[in-house]
Amino acid sequence: MSISNNEALLRALSVPSKAAILSSLMGGVALPASELSFRAGVRTSTTSFHLAQLLQERLVRVRKIGRHRYYELNGFPVAELLERFDVNTPELATKNIRGCDHSELRKCRWCYDHLAGALGVSILSGLRRNKLIRTCSDNFELLELTRKGSAFFSSLGIEAGSIRQTRRKFAYECIDWSERRPHLAGALGATLAEKMVSQRWVKAKTPDRIAVVTPRGKRWLAENLDVVIDG
Repeated sequence: MSISNNEALLRALSVPSKAAILSSLMGGVALPASELSFRAGVRTSTTSFHLAQLLQERLVRVRKIGRHRYYELNGFPVAELLERFDVNTPELATKNIRGCDHSELRKCRWCYDHLAGALGVSILSGLRRNKLIRTCSDNFELLELTRKGSAFFSSLGIEAGSIRQTRRKFAYECIDWSERRPHLAGALGATLAEKMVSQRWVKAKTPDRIAVVTPRGKRWLAENLDVVIDG
């Protein structure tokens, strides 16, 4: 994103109710203004004013379904930028959100389109431990699959070559704001999360951002990545 977008996001995050609106949309689910008002704890008129500004600054976009309007982040670039700011200001993503279960979010949550929290960190650790992924030798900020890792993801129906053709960064470590350790972000992280939902290893996104691992998912994680999920 451009410098102007960065500045716009910083200005938005300086207003608690605006920050709550943006953070509520980090679950990757489009929400109506009424729901965002509840989550931000402000009047609908205030929410409408904030949303108009966020739309003008291209930080959010709107979907119109009949007479209803649903708001969402303006794509993964905004989400990734917001995620980086969350790391620098821990718990900004939740402290202003009404009805937010902080403890459950720390365990397992959706971070726009990939998995974060203790679960996300454990998944990346498992990929590393099993030598499926490693740091790029020429760019320490990025990750790459090993030969074994390419075969592993291919067995899941995830072809690395196809993912690399997208405009998004393939894979990188993102420091988790609650765990202070990295989880898997980028196109690979999003594709893996999507696969986990389609296989019913993780339940689909909900507005509360909490990700739920199914019993079937717990078995898959333990058998394939040596990741044990308690409870």
